[in-house]
Amino acid sequence: MGSTCDLSIDGFSVWGTKSYVDDATLSIFHERDRQSRVAPRPQYGSREPEEIIAYAVAAQAMRERLDAMGFSVAHARDDYARGLSDDYEIYLSEGFTRADRKRVKDWTYDRWCAAIARLSPRGFQVWNAEKFADDPDAERIADSLRSGLGAYFSDVRFLVRGLLDALPEAQEVVLDVTDLIHAGYYEDEEPICDAARRGWAHDHSIHGSILLLTEGKTDTRILQAAFEAMAPHLVGLYGFLDFDGLKIEGSADVLAKTIRSFVGARVSSRVIAIFDHDTAGTAAMASLANVDLPDHIRVMALPENALASSYPTLGPQGPATMDVNGMACGIEMYLGPDALCDTQGALLPIRWTGYNSKLRRYQGAVEDKDGISERFLDRLRRCASPREAREAFPELANVIDRIAGMFADAPLGVKGPRQNLSGW
Repeated sequence: MGSTCDLSIDGFSVWGTKSYVDDATLSIFHERDRQSRVAPRPQYGSREPEEIIAYAVAAQAMRERLDAMGFSVAHARDDYARGLSDDYEIYLSEGFTRADRKRVKDWTYDRWCAAIARLSPRGFQVWNAEKFADDPDAERIADSLRSGLGAYFSDVRFLVRGLLDALPEAQEVVLDVTDLIHAGYYEDEEPICDAARRGWAHDHSIHGSILLLTEGKTDTRILQAAFEAMAPHLVGLYGFLDFDGLKIEGSADVLAKTIRSFVGARVSSRVIAIFDHDTAGTAAMASLANVDLPDHIRVMALPENALASSYPTLGPQGPATMDVNGMACGIEMYLGPDALCDTQGALLPIRWTGYNSKLRRYQGAVEDKDGISERFLDRLRRCASPREAREAFPELANVIDRIAGMFADAPLGVKGPRQNLSGW
């Protein structure tokens, strides 16, 4: 049989390749997911516990990771429907019986999901399908001549997302690479995922990290810390510009110019530009209105901020409380009341710094930005879990979720021939 990898969900084997791990599978794992564990491996004919080298991700984290990459349930459903339609056309053109054609046409995404949901919890595997003769769909799921698990997906990432939709109670997705390492296809300590990503960066940049561009180094520092604390399972999907190392000055105008440069240079990497929700950010985003942005370059502003809807300000007319959304919401305004308050517990005010005559609104910024950032980072370090971090900083969690959803509408890089999902 040779040596293979095994991709499984709660022990249900769903995919594998011989002598290597395919790029599509590697793209949904990161080196931080790697671990050694002791467990039985029935898919390899052993029920005795043994040491396993694997990449493991919680099922919900994998759902969110795939969604951020563009492999959402909606796209998985559409992809399946296209594959089913293609197969049905073949059955029409090659003279199959009406019963044969109906059998294909009825094998919809929903029916496939229902069959997976019935069989997987009962211990079904493609190699023991004969034990499930009581279920009329067992043989179809085991049919590797059609596609992975009898489905019609074009890509293993759609297959995994469909399975996680079919199995809402699933706990973990595991890529077992033990046999490939023991057979010498990979070195014991080889960072398999990182090595693959370096290759993609050269040959297929669409599979590489999504570059997050911000207005400055403080924004980058805060977002990096927020991803680590609130969404560690997504960290490997994103890269940040090194403002300090590259000696780059930050501003909304510079960010807009950078995007125009990327478009002009036909940079192929996926990019998200994140503008502040203030007057300068709005003006800079407006300057990109006539730029024909390719689908792999996305632009967003920080979202509406509930705290900012009634916030103290200082201007020529003295103090006033007002809605500063769209005029003064830099990243600091998303760091919570504890960070934004002074030693007496009062919110640090927004100070108006200029007027944009075209937009007919003032530009403002909160005072003591450095102090706000340090108080935030200190509180964030004391969060014991992603859930606690999200509960402590809901406005910032909303920012993270908005970023993670920027490419959810388009699974980039899935073009050309359908991936061969016909089995191990």
